[in-house]
This record gives sequence, C-alpha cells and structure tokens, in this order.
Amino acid sequence: MACCFLAVTSAPTRASVTFSWQEGYAKILPQGDLKWTPKPFRFDKGTSLRYIDFDAGNDENDGTTKQAPWKHHPWDSQATGKAKVCRGIHTYVFKGRCSAREPRGRATSVGIH
Repeated sequence: MACCFLAVTSAPTRASVTFSWQEGYAKILPQGDLKWTPKPFRFDKGTSLRYIDFDAGNDENDGTTKQAPWKHHPWDSQATGKAKVCRGIHTYVFKGRCSAREPRGRATSVGIH
C-alpha cells in the first residue's frame, strides 16, 4: 500500500499592509450618530512627476516642471504631442483654480498644486 503525503503551504499574507479604504473615517457617538473624522490630505509623490495646467499648459512641453506643464492628461482624448505619447507610471499634478473641459463640454475645477 502506497502512502501519499500532500504538503500544503499558505501564501504570504498582507496583514501588515493597510490601505486607506480599510481605515475608519467616522466615530460612532453615544447617541448613535456619526462624527466625521477625516485625516489631513498627504501628498505622496512618485519618482516621476508630470504637471498639467489646462489654462496655460502646452502638450508639446515635457510636463516635468511647473514652468513647462502639459495642457492635457495623456488619457484625455484632446491630448497631443508629448502629452499624448507619454507612457509609464507617473504622479500627475493638476494646477488648481483653472478649468478643465469634461467629455460633455462642461467646465469643472480641477486639483491643487
């Protein structure tokens, strides 16, 4: 009679990794109400930044400085030039207090920098 052993190993767990959506952003008060307890925004930039300024940008710029921002995000259907051909992982910083066109043509306020 042959014996067969099955070794089972478990995959490493990510218990120590915490994502922002796993954290609590409200406190339950004694009356049962909720009190909003947001954490301050913390900007964590990546190793590669691209700046976007819809009002003063130009898609032919390299987009790597505040002084030479793009007008459009690479995924914007209106992007041209260097902005359109950009690939890879970047942190996109949108200039605040300017307007950007939504796909339906409405203007909306975007980001802060």
